Amino acid sequence: VASRRGRGTVLAADTVVYSGVEFTQLTGKIRIEDRRIECYDATAKVYTGGVSGKTTIDLGDFENPVYSGEFSASQVEANDFISRFTKFGGHLFGKANFNGTYNAKGWDPDAFLNSLTLDGRGEVRDGKLVTSGAVHGLLSQLGELAKTPIDKEQTLKDLVSKIRVEDGQVKLDEFQTSLDKLGDLVLDGSYGFDGGLNYTGSIELSQELSEKLVSGSGLMGGVASLFGNNKTSRITVPFKIGGTVDKPSPKLDMSGVVGENLQDKVGDALQGLLKKKD
Repeated sequence: VASRRGRGTVLAADTVVYSGVEFTQLTGKIRIEDRRIECYDATAKVYTGGVSGKTTIDLGDFENPVYSGEFSASQVEANDFISRFTKFGGHLFGKANFNGTYNAKGWDPDAFLNSLTLDGRGEVRDGKLVTSGAVHGLLSQLGELAKTPIDKEQTLKDLVSKIRVEDGQVKLDEFQTSLDKLGDLVLDGSYGFDGGLNYTGSIELSQELSEKLVSGSGLMGGVASLFGNNKTSRITVPFKIGGTVDKPSPKLDMSGVVGENLQDKVGDALQGLLKKKD
């Protein structure tokens, strides 16, 4: 087969719908050489923001084409993006920036998704987190212990995370953000295309919430004052989230709230109090 070559500014469209996503004001350039199609200098508007990047499609094996590329998205509404590609819609809101690279294979959307590998980074500087169900129940445990209601909606700042997709899983590495009423959240783990969840993380409670937790109105019920501890350090509470997207199973680890030394002093009575509250 003779080699086919070509190049030019051939992409220009008001609206293009690809994989259920609507791109507008699309422009780009194309190169074709040796069964490789490269779309580069591509830009478009999507989800109230903008995207740019390039993609190469290798048709050397026409029955199983290979895709590779890089992308950058700015000021994209996080909830729109998340709702389209995961079952986590309705929880994270704010203008997000993404960038990264990816590879995939196949014509069929399922084959493409199952072979997808992606390595990127995302950030949301100002937004909100809306919790519900089991996750809000987990946070409410902290509120009960500190006798402080925890709102379902939390303002967040400076959310950043590495994002990897491989082996049918979306993995978060070094995910961290600050929640206005709770404190600083860090998270690692994965969400599977099959719906499975496997996350571990911790919340470093705000100074105010930490003090309430160990004050006379909170969990410790005056234990801190009993031992002459007038200064409360910020408390870190680990947690795990397992189960599935439809039925998550979150669990707080409250053992660290007490501290090993204090546990020795307080003994069985304090352990009993923790079990009742858990």
